[in-house]
Amino acid sequence: MQFPEVPGGTRREHVTKSHKAEQWAHSARIAYTMNALVTVCGQFESALTNISLEDLARLAQLQPEMSTQEKVIDGYLELLRQSRLDAETSLENMDKVVIYFQNVLSVNVSADCCDTSAWLRNTCQQFVSGITWCKVNNQRISFFLMVQALLLFLPLRQ
Repeated sequence: MQFPEVPGGTRREHVTKSHKAEQWAHSARIAYTMNALVTVCGQFESALTNISLEDLARLAQLQPEMSTQEKVIDGYLELLRQSRLDAETSLENMDKVVIYFQNVLSVNVSADCCDTSAWLRNTCQQFVSGITWCKVNNQRISFFLMVQALLLFLPLRQ
């Protein structure tokens, strides 16, 4: 998931006078979370082609729980379709979905069943999106601290 760069870069007024920087940070977090989901789903996809019957039987028993997680994902996709996925939307449930699938994978599927090169590619993309999220937040914090420093030192100049 890729979002366009901030036109002209993040500026102080994006942090102090509007919620644009917060929205951009939330978009970066969505990208990170979606890349985490793509990574774990990619592991499942590759594992299912090489999985033993015993492991497959164990996973089949978890289908009702997985269906519940799928409904959470569908809820976020519906918000996206309706253009209602915004900075006010909590990503906590999506984080729980990612953690759930990571746990199911680690407990029920052998690590050697997965396509390592695809996993590495997806994990690197997840790291890149995580770094982007951190950079956006770093810019927000820097501008916020700059404004706070100006407010502190402004009375000293007078």
